[in-house]
Amino acid sequence: MNNQRGTDAFIGLAMGVPVVISGSVWLGAWSATTVTGGGFDGRWSGGPRVLGSYLSDPGRPPAAVWGDPDVPHQALVYPLTVAWAVVLGLVAIAVAKLVAAPVSGFTDRRRLGASPEARFGRPRELVSLRLRRPVPGRFVLGRVGRCTLASVHPRHRDTGMRWWDRLGRRVFARQRAEAFGAVALIGLSQTGKSQHALTALRVLSAAGCPMICSSVKGDIVDHLLAQRRRAGRVGIFDPTGKLRDTYETRRSLGLGVPAGWDRRLCVGWSPLDGVVSYDDAVAAAHRLAEAGPGMDKVTSGDFWKDQAEMLIAPLVWIAARSERDMGDVTMWVLSEARPDPDNDGAEPPELLLLLEPLLHSADLATGRDARKVEQVLHGLWSKAAATVGSVYATSNTILKPWATEEGRQSSTSQLVNLDWLLAGEGHNTLFISAPPQEQRQLRPVLAGAVSS
Repeated sequence: MNNQRGTDAFIGLAMGVPVVISGSVWLGAWSATTVTGGGFDGRWSGGPRVLGSYLSDPGRPPAAVWGDPDVPHQALVYPLTVAWAVVLGLVAIAVAKLVAAPVSGFTDRRRLGASPEARFGRPRELVSLRLRRPVPGRFVLGRVGRCTLASVHPRHRDTGMRWWDRLGRRVFARQRAEAFGAVALIGLSQTGKSQHALTALRVLSAAGCPMICSSVKGDIVDHLLAQRRRAGRVGIFDPTGKLRDTYETRRSLGLGVPAGWDRRLCVGWSPLDGVVSYDDAVAAAHRLAEAGPGMDKVTSGDFWKDQAEMLIAPLVWIAARSERDMGDVTMWVLSEARPDPDNDGAEPPELLLLLEPLLHSADLATGRDARKVEQVLHGLWSKAAATVGSVYATSNTILKPWATEEGRQSSTSQLVNLDWLLAGEGHNTLFISAPPQEQRQLRPVLAGAVSS
């Protein structure tokens, strides 16, 4: 839509140039003649011819050019012609902008004050990427004219840059959100994106640094597993188990597996890992809710998401302090575990039985958090039955990835975290793999693992 409006504006502006030229030349001669009290008989269509004469022979009297003796000296005609050219030019630009303005019902989207729509980068926005020549530590993205475009490395930000590019980077630094950052590699299928990404990853591997590599296929693992195992510890987070099963099937059929493959490399991640206090549980619940399915199409979606956080946080805390896993938390939500208000003699749900010893813990902080959890749960359960049911339903959509056996196992075995990634010399690697058709359902798991 924006491209069409821009094309219309360009065409309109191109068509308006002859009008501006003819009009400014004619109006210049007419206004000069009128000011001096004469009568101007020149024709509008003669503007381009007269302008050519003005430019080729500036000393020739305008009266001779127009064939009208009433036209005064060029000392008055030329300034008025320039003035009219400026006025008509501004009018033409205003009309072009009006044509290019958004049509009603198709306004440009703005996100945080910036347009999210794709466009080509402006020269000043590429200052930090331009180099005279490739330099170590910066991944070459391509070439534009005689310049090399390369990713920005914090230790090599000025290396290889021309002096005016270094000056421009400092001048425009305040106008850009960041001096260096991530690079998105976007292209059609089979255009070499994976090869470029693998090249960049090999460069990082050679430099020696911790890495988190995410891929919808196993190609990243195929090419980098052996190299990263030589650099440090390696973990493969495969919450569906499909990558593991694929490699094991290939091994059993004698088809070959990546060098360095071992099923014991498969690791897990759990939101319960590192949860000690109730505040930790609240933070974990918030990360899960933010990474969960979008609630934009649900009436009062933000409200129900907040209510789900209030339910998940106490359950996460109870599970973490009772050595349970995310499978237990998910089952408490699926079964809507809560006291039966119509049967006081019924056995309390398992989560309350687990909470009981924590309420009487000798540790003051644990006892205080347990009482807080009890108050939050009973406050939620005391609401209208329809409201409570909706809260449990919303929580179920967030915790859905752990409802399967594979999801439960991924939250219990060889848990990894930031300390694991940075242990030793800090050259460890975490590979994350999930099929594209299941990434929407696994979003709380994948996003939670990275953000934690």
